[in-house]
Amino acid sequence: MDDVPQYFPAADRPQLNVLLRRIARDDLLVVLKLSALGCSARDVLATLTQCRSAQVSVRCVELGSADLTGHPEPQAVRTLRAVVQMEIATRCQRGRKSLQCAQESGRHTGRPASLSRTDRARVMRSLDKGLSVSEVARKFSTSRQTIMRIRDASSAPATAQR
Repeated sequence: MDDVPQYFPAADRPQLNVLLRRIARDDLLVVLKLSALGCSARDVLATLTQCRSAQVSVRCVELGSADLTGHPEPQAVRTLRAVVQMEIATRCQRGRKSLQCAQESGRHTGRPASLSRTDRARVMRSLDKGLSVSEVARKFSTSRQTIMRIRDASSAPATAQR
């Protein structure tokens, strides 16, 4: 079909996209390897779903003669779905573990502060002088929500602050 390397997603394969646009209902798409349909299990499933919704049969020589878009869903496609779910779970677990390690080592997580410590102290002085939240927000070119967070954080007990 095309000479694009296997690690390219289906969306970046021009000849595959042309073929998928031109293919008609009840046509048969035959590929030698499953990797011709995408670069990952998720990408291959997306291509198979697209073919299924277009009512196009897909057969993979590497997997035998089963129609990968047929009903009921063939074992190979169910296995792909299981692999995708496992990849998602693994990625989530890795992300949580990374966040936990960063927090345990004392690194800041989340978005960086929009105002420096000096600016936050100046915000509090401005609020103490009686300026409104909106006036202070305009003065520091930030949102009202940011000013309210700074105000609320400074009025919270010291033990609750990090």
